[in-house]
Amino acid sequence: MQGLIVAIIVAVAVWAVAVRLLPRALRMAIRNRAAGAARSFGWHALADRLAAMSSASAGGCGGCDGCGPAKPAQKEFAISAEALRRTARRQG
Repeated sequence: MQGLIVAIIVAVAVWAVAVRLLPRALRMAIRNRAAGAARSFGWHALADRLAAMSSASAGGCGGCDGCGPAKPAQKEFAISAEALRRTARRQG
């Protein structure tokens, strides 16, 4: 019984590391193989779910799927000349 519990803990740890560290292409290949295995066992709902996860995004980097040169919008602050004068009067 203790061996089974340790095996489950190790399997969960391997899965957690794989999700975070493996390249996206390798994760997708593993999902496709798992979907094929699930379909061969007759688990069609699981196979469909795995297939949808592996084809959900075409990005290859494993990042945010926001590929491109666009940079995040930066907030612009505008200070009027009158606000600067008021501040200068308070300071001086």
